[in-house]
Amino acid sequence: MAEAAAVLRSAAADDVMIQMVNVHKWYGQFHVLKDIDLTVYKGERIVICGPSGSGKSTLIRCINRLEEHQKGKIIVDGIELSNDLKNIEQIRREVGMVFQHFNLFPHLTVLENCTLAPIWVRRMPKAEAEKAAMKYLERVRIPEQASPERIEAPRARADKALAEARSGLDFASVAASYSDAPDAISGGALGWRSHERLPELFADALKDMQPGQVSELLRSPAGFHVVKLLGRRGAGEAAPVAQTHARHILVKTNEVVSEDDARRRLATLRERIVAGADFAGLARLNSEDGTAARGGDLGWVYPGDTVPEFERAMNALAPGEISPPVRTPFGFHLIQVLERRTADMSAERQRLQARQALRERKADEAYQDWLRQLRDRTYVDLRLDER
Repeated sequence: MAEAAAVLRSAAADDVMIQMVNVHKWYGQFHVLKDIDLTVYKGERIVICGPSGSGKSTLIRCINRLEEHQKGKIIVDGIELSNDLKNIEQIRREVGMVFQHFNLFPHLTVLENCTLAPIWVRRMPKAEAEKAAMKYLERVRIPEQASPERIEAPRARADKALAEARSGLDFASVAASYSDAPDAISGGALGWRSHERLPELFADALKDMQPGQVSELLRSPAGFHVVKLLGRRGAGEAAPVAQTHARHILVKTNEVVSEDDARRRLATLRERIVAGADFAGLARLNSEDGTAARGGDLGWVYPGDTVPEFERAMNALAPGEISPPVRTPFGFHLIQVLERRTADMSAERQRLQARQALRERKADEAYQDWLRQLRDRTYVDLRLDER
């Protein structure tokens, strides 16, 4: 205890905002936080890294007493976290957290969700809270319930993009210059999409357009949009599809196998394959995927068959090339592309895609119906305990 006190005194004069000294936390017999010492200074930004289950979230939740530590000291802005409720409330007013799974009140607007805590917890005047919220909402394109003055600048930018697109300039260049969408770098290309795979706003605008035409300025809650129709294919036309014949080796991470272990293991296997070892043989011995018995062979893969991380890495490979370890939600992979081809989509494949589209549409309709019912039954009862 004398050592801990000395540490606290030495750091007191250095603008320490958060200090943890000899912190321990148990869940029953499980010792999740072991002798943690951490100092965060004013203005400092830190990242806590570690594998799943290592205690990152628990440590952060201890900082404002969402989790109670059993041993050690936690001091936030000069206030020690203890069983004193006044201290806990004072710290919680100043410590902001965004949880891994966060939910908004569905019956409130985004603006009302943003201003709820400042108004009720910090007693901030409504006008001041809304001004602060709008400042941050502006960073995500069009702020909700924005005034005409706030909409004017993005509308003017969108009008300029529309004028350039209609003047004959290359649409991809215009998209790259003006668009805030993630696909801007690729010229805003959406590829070939069936009607049900388009946002309703786009589908409605495109149905009466001819190839080469540019839409009017479209408005959605996300902002302003300009859409160009590049071409149409009839419902009965076979759509040529790029297919990739690939195989892989999967190593999963868990409590025993860390991410570094998985990467090292796959890097060693890659070196052996490059040196002449048989990929299929190593896949049978080492892969933790159901394709291991087939030497990791995935067969002919269509776009969208694999998770995006896997597909991006696979598409970047030339036939015969082997990827470095690639991380996906399933673990780490070595990927080898065997060959590529472009072929018409089979009738069976088209039926599968149609069924999937119908399932997705029905699921979305059921979700929206459930959400409307939930909102109808939901209310918030706010009670303030004045002290």
